[in-house]
Amino acid sequence: MPSLGLLTNSTPVAFEGVLTTTSGPHILLTYDGDVITTPAPTIPEDWIIPTLANEGPQTNSTNDFPTIGPPTVGVYLAAVLVLLVGVVGNVVLLLVFLWRPWGRLPLAVDRVLGLLALTGLITALTASPMHLYTFSYMSFPGSASLCQVLGFLLNLLCLLSLWYTAILALERHVKFACPHEHLLTFSVLNLNVILAGVLVLLLIEVSGPIYGWAQYGFVRDCTACIIDPQSTHIFTYAVIQTSCYVMLPAATTLFSSGAVLWRANTRPAVLCRGSQVLKSSVGVMVLCLSMILTVLFLLPYHILLLLQAAEVDVPVSAKVWSYWLHLVGLTCVYPCVLLLARPKEVWPAVVSAFVRLRQWRQLRKCLGRGCSSSRSHEHNQSIQDRDLDLNLSTGKSRRISMTSHMTDTTCVSSSSPSHHGTGGGATVTSSSVKVVTGGAPGNGGGQTTSDSRL
Repeated sequence: MPSLGLLTNSTPVAFEGVLTTTSGPHILLTYDGDVITTPAPTIPEDWIIPTLANEGPQTNSTNDFPTIGPPTVGVYLAAVLVLLVGVVGNVVLLLVFLWRPWGRLPLAVDRVLGLLALTGLITALTASPMHLYTFSYMSFPGSASLCQVLGFLLNLLCLLSLWYTAILALERHVKFACPHEHLLTFSVLNLNVILAGVLVLLLIEVSGPIYGWAQYGFVRDCTACIIDPQSTHIFTYAVIQTSCYVMLPAATTLFSSGAVLWRANTRPAVLCRGSQVLKSSVGVMVLCLSMILTVLFLLPYHILLLLQAAEVDVPVSAKVWSYWLHLVGLTCVYPCVLLLARPKEVWPAVVSAFVRLRQWRQLRKCLGRGCSSSRSHEHNQSIQDRDLDLNLSTGKSRRISMTSHMTDTTCVSSSSPSHHGTGGGATVTSSSVKVVTGGAPGNGGGQTTSDSRL
């Protein structure tokens, strides 16, 4: 067998492979029909080039998540729509229903609608950037911990939207069916306790996948971090969530909103109370329609999740459609329906907010440029006159609003007039009333007006 020292450059040598023996690895070569074995050379450690394999675990690598194909035009447009409409529309709803220019607290309907708008805004700011980044990287560009946080947040926001919608529908139904019980059941204190209790209850429920009861993960079909339908214990989690935390508020919303819409024509005046924005029965009916649409958009996603947990084959297109329907229901239904269906009731509050902002900017600009004393005096005088007019109109609207609030609890007692000409009077108990007592003409009684504020 020839040695390696006899080989020349003109001699054809073929590499056959590596042979592992007890003495170590050997290189197999063929030379002129003969097989040559030689010990494999050792490489010093300082010659080894560092690679990703021996740099340690990667904390932000996209290799942990499956790659996705290019998104379709419909999916990409849906992500952009959720981002634009969800952010702009819900910000407008927050200004309309939660910001009170005369310093009063929002009523029950306005308070819950403001919280629903806040829920939709957070959903749009969470889901849409995640999808756009995923479409750019063709995979989820974050770590497993970030994916769990996003899945936890989206699950919580979805259930919050369902339950707050159910509370709003139940409030409208109680206002319509039992108006005398409404002030006690849905007072400001009771409503705050109910909303906070629902939040705590749902926080406990959506924390299950973090501790091993199901799991939040990146689902390739939906290109989102949601509940993984292939995780452990997913069936029991999906059954309990769908039956107790999804179907219960959905049934409450559908029943209450349907009852209000069915009997709205019999007592339309009752529906006008409870909101400082939606002041007509048609506006409340539009609100009921938006609540029904929201529930109908959210239900398919949870039903298909239950079917996948039961190992039922669900088409990929159905998964994608149900996921994007539930995102649109969370972010776009309330802004589109309320802002477009009742613009005469919703937009004046937005216009007044922008007018005040423009006046404030003009005042800052004038003070920054150092206006003359006469111009400053005229400007301040105009502002004072405008504030005086605003205070007068505010006081009038406040008295009207407070009078409308006390309609359900106003006690009116009137004494029947005497047959012999004795004076009869009426006493009305309200927040600010005038009591007028007058004698009958037969007794020569005069008329006295007194202002009493309770």
